[in-house]
Amino acid sequence: MQKVDETVIAAHVQAMVEAAQAAGADVILLGVPKPGLFLKAPVFYADIAQRCGLPCDVKILPEILAKGSLKSDAIHPNAAGYRKLAQRVAKLIRTNQG
Repeated sequence: MQKVDETVIAAHVQAMVEAAQAAGADVILLGVPKPGLFLKAPVFYADIAQRCGLPCDVKILPEILAKGSLKSDAIHPNAAGYRKLAQRVAKLIRTNQG
């Protein structure tokens, strides 16, 4: 796997958000953790969410991927993990309806 500079990833995420919003889509941002021993989403997710006025959760994916009982392999949730993710997304939607 080739490493990509975090600023490049942030620019790509920003461009995807802008494209989705330009197409009229509502956007929720979920922070994807960097691979490693301590799972934590990069700060740029929260920064982009703040700039664009988006609901954002930077903790749910690291929480899911830190628990063996919630993932099917090193980088993918299992059914229970996806259920937890869906519940968090539903909460974000309910909290940010307006």
